[in-house]
Amino acid sequence: MHPSTIKLCSHFRPSGSPFPQCSCRRNEETIVVQVTVPCPLCNQPAQVTVSFDSPSIYKGACERCGHVWITEEAVAEAERLGKRHIISAWCRRIQSEFDVSLIKRLDIATIISDTPEYSVLEKLDRTLEAIAVNTSQPGQRTQFTAQNDYPLVYAASPQEPFFTLGSWRTLVTSGRNQVLPRFWHEAFNAL
Repeated sequence: MHPSTIKLCSHFRPSGSPFPQCSCRRNEETIVVQVTVPCPLCNQPAQVTVSFDSPSIYKGACERCGHVWITEEAVAEAERLGKRHIISAWCRRIQSEFDVSLIKRLDIATIISDTPEYSVLEKLDRTLEAIAVNTSQPGQRTQFTAQNDYPLVYAASPQEPFFTLGSWRTLVTSGRNQVLPRFWHEAFNAL
């Protein structure tokens, strides 16, 4: 390993660093450093690396956000607009790592403008649909977890699906029990 590579590695991987995975390689006359980092969209642990090329590029897989390949400038633009969750939802819908294209800063506005603004009722519908899709058969426990699946319903955080379902549950159980069969009440208790 080239001495400057070791120096860069130790610079990006100090003792006790939260990013212990670091790989460096010599690319012609430049040194490319990659560090495993939390997902740039949800800030949760993930299998994402950042390459300190120009521009810095995040690439990898996240349980919540799916396949991620995005520039640092694009992440900053999504953050500035308060729409990282929209980019997360867009990435989550990508089916294969081979279908991923690099998201650049200029792509952020297009992704956001192509994404509808969902009302609370529409988010409730999307949440119920995601629960149904992630349930193998009626009576079985759903595989939907708000902690990891909130991007599927275009929620800004894992708390949003809980709030949406909790509000609906309150409406249903506040004297309108005849609206839903008993098994729905049992299903909500299981969440």
